[in-house]
Amino acid sequence: MNTEGFESFIKFSQKFLKFLFPKKNFNNYFSFSKFVRVVITILVFAFVATTFSCSRTTNETTSNKGQTSTEQSGTEQKEISQITAKLIPIRKNELWGFCDKNKNIVIPASYDKVLPFSDGLAAVEKNYKWGYVDEKGTLVIPIQFTSVYPFREGLAAVCWNESWVYIDKDGKNVFGKIFDDAHPFKEGYAVVGFGQYPKTQYGFLNKTGNLVIPAKFKWANQFVKGIACVQVEDGWTFINTKGEKLFGKVFNAACNFSDGLAAVNVKGKWGYIDTKGNMAIAPQFEKAGEFREGLAPIMVGSRWGYIDGKGTFVISPKYDIANSFNDDLAVISLNGKYGYVDKKGNLVIPNIFDFANNFNEGIALVLLYKDWVYIDKTGRQFWQE
Repeated sequence: MNTEGFESFIKFSQKFLKFLFPKKNFNNYFSFSKFVRVVITILVFAFVATTFSCSRTTNETTSNKGQTSTEQSGTEQKEISQITAKLIPIRKNELWGFCDKNKNIVIPASYDKVLPFSDGLAAVEKNYKWGYVDEKGTLVIPIQFTSVYPFREGLAAVCWNESWVYIDKDGKNVFGKIFDDAHPFKEGYAVVGFGQYPKTQYGFLNKTGNLVIPAKFKWANQFVKGIACVQVEDGWTFINTKGEKLFGKVFNAACNFSDGLAAVNVKGKWGYIDTKGNMAIAPQFEKAGEFREGLAPIMVGSRWGYIDGKGTFVISPKYDIANSFNDDLAVISLNGKYGYVDKKGNLVIPNIFDFANNFNEGIALVLLYKDWVYIDKTGRQFWQE
């Protein structure tokens, strides 16, 4: 995520931050305090990892008595079957637990916050401290951390006494090392940071806890098929798992590769390069997001639309905000409200939400009438009185 996208992300994550940390004051987003950066990092990888592109805008939405108009019996059964998450976060009387796809309670609602299950465990919060439960609801790692990530590749980054460590599923500090910033593992590597912002330097850790790529970057993204986008002193570039710079180019801004293409900013316009560093789609857009599932959101003028891998418009620019696709749907915003479109541009879940995240495993977290709730692809909500 480049600087422009990061600032947009902070602005549009305000409601989400207040959901996770209601007692914190997040009015001054651009102070970039350590706490805000930590929380933003959590949001990127926990709830909204698939929601925000390199550069994006936002919008909102509303509903009728908490039910969306897409909740029809004929399509509902078909869509419910698309839920691949075994357990779904459910809200009851302002507390959170987990249910199955038929809304049968599996883990009673007794937590202030929960994150979706990942690697068989879910992060749960009580009184502003986090721990982890298994799929039976057993608290396998005690509630003790101030900030956490979901488990990835068997490990989780957690914050304890303002320092980050990596723990295994027994709660053990596996490396015996502490970091000023730490991110989830992906493809066997994790981004870690040393020093206080704005002087934090980032490098890459391997699964044995060794810093295999020195902490010399101003910011670093996770590896995707062996390539990572990193921020250097004079811009953004790409490296391989040996830390070697690729393509011999530095861009004004850039995003990670996805679907074999990466969005890059050249002289104020966004285009896309391929994995050899060749310009595949010429820089021409005001903003651009990651390709996912064959399409990418781009901005022309003040409106967002979608292009295919050849740069051809598939959905014409008409949205105030548009996210990358995930689970065959994408978040869009019109007139201050969020909804979901399919790859033909059909509005399959009306723009009724005040905030919306991308679908993952058939569920998505949305904000509706000041309440956070999960929905399935029909718009069916997971909450109880």
